[in-house]
Amino acid sequence: MRTRDAEFLPLSRRQALGLGSSAVGMAFLPSLGMAQATRQASKKSVVFETRFSPGDPLPVMNDLTVVPNPKARGGHCAQGEITQPNKHQQLGIPLVDMDDRDMELTVRLRSDKGSRCAIWLRSADGKRRRVGSIDKIPRKWRTVTFRFETGTIGKGELHVVAPSSYNGVPGKAWVDEIKLTAGPSVKVPYAKGTAEDFPVMAKDEQGTIWMASLVRDDASRKVGVWRIVDGERQAVAMLDESTRTGIDRPALAGTANGCVVAYPIEQNDAWQLQPVWIDGASGKVTKGKPIAAPAKVNMLPAIACRGQNAVLVWGANAKSQRGVWSCQLTPGGNTAPVQISTVGLSCCNPDVAILPNGDAFAVWDSFRNDASNLFGAWHRNGKWQPERQLTKVGLLERHPRLALRNNEIWLAWQAQSFNKHAVNGVREQRVVVARMGRQGLEMPVDLFTKIAHGRDFLLRPVPQFDPAGRLWLTVRNSMGQHSGWLPQAWCYTGSTWHGPVDLWPDQGRWRPVTMVWDGEGRGLAAIQRDDLPKGWHEHGIRPDWLYQAQLVAPDLEKLPADAPKLVPLAMPETEFHPRQRVLASGAKLPRQEATTGQGPLTLFWGDFHEHSDISVCQRRANPPMQDVYANQRDLEMLDFTAITDHGYNYDRPQWAHNGEQVRMHHDEGRFITFLAEEWTSDHLQYKTRRSYRKYGHRNHIFLDPYHDHFYDSRDGDITPRQLWKQLGKTEFIAIPHQLADTGNCPTDWREIDEKLQPVAEIFQARESFEYLGCPRQAKRAMKEKGHFLQDAWEQGVIIGTIASPDHGGGRGKIGVWAPELTREAIFAAVRARHTFGTSGGKIGLLFQQGDHLMGDKVTGRPDQPTFSVRATAMHPIKEVVIFRNNQIVHRVQPGSKTIEFEWRDQSPATAERHWYYTRVHCEDDELAWSSPIWFLA
Repeated sequence: MRTRDAEFLPLSRRQALGLGSSAVGMAFLPSLGMAQATRQASKKSVVFETRFSPGDPLPVMNDLTVVPNPKARGGHCAQGEITQPNKHQQLGIPLVDMDDRDMELTVRLRSDKGSRCAIWLRSADGKRRRVGSIDKIPRKWRTVTFRFETGTIGKGELHVVAPSSYNGVPGKAWVDEIKLTAGPSVKVPYAKGTAEDFPVMAKDEQGTIWMASLVRDDASRKVGVWRIVDGERQAVAMLDESTRTGIDRPALAGTANGCVVAYPIEQNDAWQLQPVWIDGASGKVTKGKPIAAPAKVNMLPAIACRGQNAVLVWGANAKSQRGVWSCQLTPGGNTAPVQISTVGLSCCNPDVAILPNGDAFAVWDSFRNDASNLFGAWHRNGKWQPERQLTKVGLLERHPRLALRNNEIWLAWQAQSFNKHAVNGVREQRVVVARMGRQGLEMPVDLFTKIAHGRDFLLRPVPQFDPAGRLWLTVRNSMGQHSGWLPQAWCYTGSTWHGPVDLWPDQGRWRPVTMVWDGEGRGLAAIQRDDLPKGWHEHGIRPDWLYQAQLVAPDLEKLPADAPKLVPLAMPETEFHPRQRVLASGAKLPRQEATTGQGPLTLFWGDFHEHSDISVCQRRANPPMQDVYANQRDLEMLDFTAITDHGYNYDRPQWAHNGEQVRMHHDEGRFITFLAEEWTSDHLQYKTRRSYRKYGHRNHIFLDPYHDHFYDSRDGDITPRQLWKQLGKTEFIAIPHQLADTGNCPTDWREIDEKLQPVAEIFQARESFEYLGCPRQAKRAMKEKGHFLQDAWEQGVIIGTIASPDHGGGRGKIGVWAPELTREAIFAAVRARHTFGTSGGKIGLLFQQGDHLMGDKVTGRPDQPTFSVRATAMHPIKEVVIFRNNQIVHRVQPGSKTIEFEWRDQSPATAERHWYYTRVHCEDDELAWSSPIWFLA
């Protein structure tokens, strides 16, 4: 049975500035039968209620009508129908004296074709804001719940819009059983603008429940620790790390009587782990000495404890290679850190558990042998044993989490695949849960038919067991391409899955959901939630982002507690395998070096245009930043990167977190990360359709990973030049892309600057913008000249060439010739235009004229300039051409994987300005384009 109409009761809220500000909620799990409302239900009063039965009050009907319906519980319901796109019908509920109230709306809905539903709040001044929506109303009756705060609205009205074909399909919709309740707003626990994130809970050996979370605003960085008493938080400590330059998510474990928390802290690019012990009896807080492996980055801690003895595991980048480290921890100090994963192999995302006999087991994911699988190791008799491989499948398996059932070890993890080159365009996102048995991993029955069937996009699973030994699996389930993730829980008893339970009816981010059980057997979940934008129409600074928690008491006695039935783990078939992706992209192309007139240079590979889940465009398909970095570092084998999420999707806390992730994933001399964003000047407001054009899309790459501002193109109508003036002395690079795209605003080539905008993106997931009619031209490209890259050169613009994928990953790479792999060297080489782009595969390309490298400007006109070309690919090269002033003047067809030749232009152009560049075309249809070399009189 799917329980979606249980009582979710708000405890508190937060108001914050900026898009997508996050919050943390707590929830008592609803039962899979009837949920029991807690004592706080009395604080709610009914504002409006109807079943559309004769004599019931009716809302303002507007376009809908009341019709008999024997399947409706009251015998009647409201019905509406629309037959055209971009139309809607709605019901209205008047609101009087409802300022600053916490509201809860439940409504029963169904549709025939999956039309949309939206809930709008209109204030007395006529302004409206959307407080909830459903992308597709289900075809079977379903009760849904929306929660929101009114703010100051005066005499307002609540609109239930259904059916709607705005971003949906026309059709019929039926509405029944509307109930609107109101309660008083609870005082905000933090100052305005505070964000709370990454909640985690644990229970100590006395039965006390503890909670920790990350708390930040513009001026401070803290970790909060609370006791949970009767379902409410009691503050214990606010661990202030505001003097640090960075902070990240906490790990928490219960002790004999209290808790221990560990979290990463940063000071000037060096990350350590801060342990803190809290005594449950006295409340004493003991802050230990920071812990670090011999590495600049120590991150992602996990901790387990028995009595006062804890085991801490974490990820570190010793010698610029990601590995898993561990130490023993007591209130008096810690043992020396040791690496427990194989040295020299990329290992990340550890977790740890301690069995009743004192043995510990750690698990992590590792990319090796062209695959990402799970590995683990035992800690016995005072030392760590050699690691062992736990899984071996074609999917990318990551983010394992552990749980204990008596002496049994259970683990859950996520398994994903991608489509062709799109290594960050998720096609399949499953979760897996299994027990470690004598003969290998054993999974619950129907795991891949009831839960991880492949139709939902599930991630960050956490396994947990209640006092009766039932397995609970919490997941985050994508709510749509542009929306966030719904926190859900499943329960497995015997051979039956129960659920899912929607722990909160609205979205949050991908943060894992942890659960504990109190002394009365009630499950308690800590949930991050926020109202991050669900579409391009939501932008700008808003003063009313909500922070809420919810309570529901479960009736767990209604679920059987039979021992779980298990079968050997058998992963679903998949067409994806990382090894095929590595081969297809030429990821292992040997390192290229060259001695040039500008000294010895090395070819480094990168990506300056990729999105994560922060961007609204393809939030479901684009993984979290941590996974994007892992794909680029391990699967794509890139040397540098910049994740360029949209400026209009950031807020201050998320931008701070973004910068911390950049610095945390930076491996000196191995994998260089840049702080970046996309400045998207297309339409000031998307509701103004496509007629209101602006200046095009540009990625901003910042040299300083601590740059503390993001830039939203919707904040005023400014040109790129005006923005660059605002940036002042900031060291940055602007990169235009989607140059001649019709789906977005094409690039305005009047907005130029050789230093600040040195390169442009010739190719990305939409394909090529080289010139009108070029090989692999973008399908949505313009039908006339003027905005392609060749058009810019013809207009006199000095701008080099790169490629990067945009959404999806892999389909576009930058090649940079630089003296060394550092932020400064890569940045300088890109600014010098010593770059080229490829369509996805690694194709080494060097284009020179004497001592001049591609991207250079040469003063004067040589009589007969000689050019040298060197190209190397993983597949045979079909053709190499040299362009002069956008016209092909030389062509070779080698048919081999490498080619090196010289060509002399015996009849050079006589114009005041001319330019040359080369293009490589391989037999597998992969392309590479050099930056031009310009000759200026």
